[in-house]
Amino acid sequence: MRWAARASLDAAGDARPPFWQNLAELGWLGLHIDERHGGSGYGLSELVVVIEELGRAVAPGLFVPTVIAGAD
Repeated sequence: MRWAARASLDAAGDARPPFWQNLAELGWLGLHIDERHGGSGYGLSELVVVIEELGRAVAPGLFVPTVIAGAD
């Protein structure tokens, strides 16, 4: 896992998976973060819906650890 994270972070912006750019544009990475901190201001229920659907689609990446890192 560490090597995958390192490769993604070290990659040039255009070499990063477009999947993460799409998540960011949709606001899903900050879905549960308060609006005053730059998030979307939704709660756990909305985040769970996104996580369930990403799981159903077998989406690549580390979405859950990423959003947990941003939780308060």
